[in-house]
Amino acid sequence: MNHPLPQPRTKSPFADDEPVLASHPLLPGAHSPLFGNSENWDFNGALRRPANLTPGGWKLMFTRFEGAWKLRAREVAMIALNPRHRLVLSSGIPAPRRPNDPRSVVLTLGAMRNLAAWAAERGLSPDLTTWRDHHLHAYLAELKERISADTALTHVKAVRELHRCGPLLTGGGLPADPWTGMSSRAAAGVTWTN
Repeated sequence: MNHPLPQPRTKSPFADDEPVLASHPLLPGAHSPLFGNSENWDFNGALRRPANLTPGGWKLMFTRFEGAWKLRAREVAMIALNPRHRLVLSSGIPAPRRPNDPRSVVLTLGAMRNLAAWAAERGLSPDLTTWRDHHLHAYLAELKERISADTALTHVKAVRELHRCGPLLTGGGLPADPWTGMSSRAAAGVTWTN
C-alpha cells in the first residue's frame, strides 16, 4: 500500500544551541560542539580521541559542503550521533540503540560530499525528493568503476542514510531506498571470502 510522503521540513528541527554529543560521555570539564556550528564539529578535548587518529581526524568538517548539503550533512550527523534523541524517536526513524562512533560519521560525510559533487556535475537538483532510484544506481555503477566494493559499501550506507533520515532532513530525504530488499554489502558488490 502506498502512503503519501510527509511534507518536507522548511527549517531544521535541531536548535543551533543544541549539543551534538548529548549521547556520548564527555571528558571531564568538556563542552560539546553545538549544532549551529556550520564549519566543523571539533571533538578534540570533548571526547577521548583514539590513539591512531590525529587531531584533524577527530572533527566533522562541513566547509566542503555547499547550499542545502551543508545543513543536510549536519542533520545526518546529528541523527547518527544521537539516535535516541527525542526528535529521532518521535519521527519514526529506525534507530540503533547506541550512537554511531564519530569515525563512522566522518566516513558517511565523506561519501555524502562525493555524492553531492557527483550530483552537481550532472545537474541534479539539490532537492533529494526529486531523485529516483536510477540516479543512485548510476552513481554506484560509476563509483564501482574506480573504487573497490569495500569502499563502495560506505557510499551505499550514506545513500541509505539520506533515505532513513528523510523525515528529519530540511527539504526531505530520498523518497525510497534504491536497493530495497538488498543488504548494503550486496548492493555494493562485497563478497565474502574465506
